[in-house]
Amino acid sequence: MCGIIAIVRRPSLRTPPAARDVLTGLDASCTALGAGLQSLDDAAHTLEQIDHALSGPPGVRALLEDANLPQEVETRLRDIEGHIAD
Repeated sequence: MCGIIAIVRRPSLRTPPAARDVLTGLDASCTALGAGLQSLDDAAHTLEQIDHALSGPPGVRALLEDANLPQEVETRLRDIEGHIAD
């Protein structure tokens, strides 16, 4: 008996997120974190949405289609990390 199992994935039906939506969400999270602990849930919820939007093939397409998006995301994530460290 062979132990090889194949998994075939269906194509994603999600459309790639718009770069401006991703960056706006990251900016909103950064602002919420800067407002203090009372806004922590809002920031976390927005970051979860962005994480989901950038996951899988649609997220990869969004990152590849806009050459500036990966750098912009990284810059904003550094700002977010700074607020968390504070």
